[in-house]
Amino acid sequence: RDLVRSRGLGDVYKRQAEPAATEAPAPAAGGSRTFAIVPGESKASYEVDEEFLAGAADMLGIQPGRGKTVGSTDQVSGQLTLDFSGAPQITSGEFQVDISTLKSDQNRRDNRIRTEWLQSATFPVASFKATGLQNAPASYTEGEEVTFQLAGDLTVREITQPVVFDVKATLQGDTITGTATTAFLMSQFGVDPPAMGNLFTVGDNTVVTLTLVAKEQ
Repeated sequence: RDLVRSRGLGDVYKRQAEPAATEAPAPAAGGSRTFAIVPGESKASYEVDEEFLAGAADMLGIQPGRGKTVGSTDQVSGQLTLDFSGAPQITSGEFQVDISTLKSDQNRRDNRIRTEWLQSATFPVASFKATGLQNAPASYTEGEEVTFQLAGDLTVREITQPVVFDVKATLQGDTITGTATTAFLMSQFGVDPPAMGNLFTVGDNTVVTLTLVAKEQ
């Protein structure tokens, strides 16, 4: 009986000494996969420098000074196909934004953007067609946040210019979430920076940010 007990205790000690099993690493994303932008959960926004001048207080009820003007819309659509077989690559990708629905903190500004400055009532869709990834990681493991650049062609008011977005993105299950930011001059797309007498001026530099949620098809 002592021998049996001794062997039994030895087995217990042996089991306690064995290292705990480690969890398997998350699987790689793997293969070619297509994702569609989820409208309503995604957003496009612009940011520009704006300065209100002396006349703004009387005419607009806005105190003079410099600041940032931001407008946004959730009317974003499109899809992209990514290949995760090795280093992630984009096979195809195109996004559209209904810029006629952009809203800021002032309705008067938004109306002038639609009818005069950007003429988005006449040219309501801005589109981006991806041409490739830059500085993507050599491989991808699901659940990791990665940073890279997404190059492509941006079309606004029927004028197309090359742009590069700085991207942060994560793939978890069937969903990609991330942000993509780029900057350009609005004058590149035939838009004169808005200005009005002694009321306000707007800078030419424009920062555009896409906050995207995309589901696998």
